[in-house]
Amino acid sequence: MVNPVEPANVCKDCKRVLENFVPCAELYHHFLGKEVSDPDFWQVHHLTVLTYSIQHPTFLTKNGRLEMQKMLKRFIVDGLSPQQARQQFRPFVSNQNRTWKITTENVDAPSPTTQWHMTIGQIRVDNSEHYCEDIRKWAWITLQQCMYDDAS
Repeated sequence: MVNPVEPANVCKDCKRVLENFVPCAELYHHFLGKEVSDPDFWQVHHLTVLTYSIQHPTFLTKNGRLEMQKMLKRFIVDGLSPQQARQQFRPFVSNQNRTWKITTENVDAPSPTTQWHMTIGQIRVDNSEHYCEDIRKWAWITLQQCMYDDAS
C-alpha cells in the first residue's frame, strides 16, 4: 500500500504539524544540545533518544524498533536506570554479538501510520523541571500507544 503524500508542514514519521515548518529532527538536535550542556536536562536523555527514535523509525529495522520499545518499557515500567541498562545491554547490543541490524539504509520504507498522542513539539524547554516532566510524559504516552498497537 502506498502512503499518500504528506503535506509539507507535517512530519512524515510522527504526523506532527510543523510549527513554522521546524522539522522534528531540528527540535531533537536542539534538545540533545540542552541535555549535553546541562546535567539537569541530561537526566532524561535515555528517554529522549528512545522516544524520538520510536516515533521517527524511518531508518530503523523492525527489530531495532521493537528492541527500543522493550528498552523504553524497562526504563519506565521496571525502573531500570541508564547505568543498569549499560551494564545489562552492552553484550546484547554489541555489533560483535548482535545478529540483527538496528538501522536500515532503506530510505524508501513506508512511513509509519501511528497518530501519536504526544510528539516532540509539545515538550517545554523553558526550564529543566518542565522539560524532564514533559519528556517522561512523552515517553510514557508513547510506550502506552506501542503496547496498545502491539496488542491490536
